[in-house]
Amino acid sequence: MPSLRERIRLTDAELALLYDEVQTFTLGTIGHDGVPHLTAMWFVVVDGTITFWTYRKAQKTVNLRRDPRLSCLFDAGDTYNELRGAMVQGRAELTDDYDDVLHIGAAVGRRYNPTMTHAESEEWAARQAAKRTGVRVAVENVASWDHRKLG
Repeated sequence: MPSLRERIRLTDAELALLYDEVQTFTLGTIGHDGVPHLTAMWFVVVDGTITFWTYRKAQKTVNLRRDPRLSCLFDAGDTYNELRGAMVQGRAELTDDYDDVLHIGAAVGRRYNPTMTHAESEEWAARQAAKRTGVRVAVENVASWDHRKLG
């Protein structure tokens, strides 16, 4: 018989659905003093990869340039028996390439502004891309749970 942990683990399809449903995730980076730095982030999944952009001078970017290790917490549910989520651990792959950052920003823009056309999202992202860094999460470990499976 599978363990409780195994029974509540999200399948790959359920994990993809969670990413579609949640609007933000909590990003954890490591500060210069070793203290965790947490912040809420908008994101998009591109070709199966958790992707986001942020300002080049933001503390989280400074932290990731120094130490690319990160954690991402995706969660949903209001009561214990509704809780579901995933903690993703991995490494940040940073890009400052303008075209790449523009592509990431436009994808984020379309996710959070679904009425935007492709051209509008490119124009919106272009106004910010020069001062942004793109981040792709190279996943190393995922711990997930869905308390709705407890019955």
